[in-house]
Amino acid sequence: MDKPRPPHPGQDSPWLLFLCERTRARNAEREKMVAPPPFSNEECESFRRVVRAEWEAMSEDRRQQYEEEAERTRAQFPLDVAEYTRALAKWKADTIPPMPDVLPAELQAYEVQVYAQQTFFAEYAPMEKLHALMAEREWPSIAETTKRMQTRWNAMSVEERYPYLYEVCRDKQRGKRFSFFN
Repeated sequence: MDKPRPPHPGQDSPWLLFLCERTRARNAEREKMVAPPPFSNEECESFRRVVRAEWEAMSEDRRQQYEEEAERTRAQFPLDVAEYTRALAKWKADTIPPMPDVLPAELQAYEVQVYAQQTFFAEYAPMEKLHALMAEREWPSIAETTKRMQTRWNAMSVEERYPYLYEVCRDKQRGKRFSFFN
């Protein structure tokens, strides 16, 4: 059984939904080219300015469809987080063995500790987003979120950290490449 992936908060901004739609259309056109050149920063900025002008010139009726989609995305996210939380708890119960009395040296290695912390961060970032949405406050910056999760990680006992350490060690034994952005 594979570990469930955290839900993506989705685009909850009407403007970003429109920008993503236009970007997908542009990329579909580029895929038809035999060997498309890479985008330059100037091209990306120019494209964004054009799309921004389209957005600002758009009628309220047309904007409404993006606002409704953003609202559906915001409403769906808590349901996705709840499903993810249930699936993750089941996965941990089925996969992670009980913690030994003495933590093996391989679980104490610095590299394992760092990647276990990153696994924890990836798992709980969607929860931070959900708490921000439920409290109807602005989504915290990456730096603020990282500080919160770092504080939470530092306060965790070895028993609470064990599932993350075990998961990283198991992946390492399987030859999985460590990366925060798996």
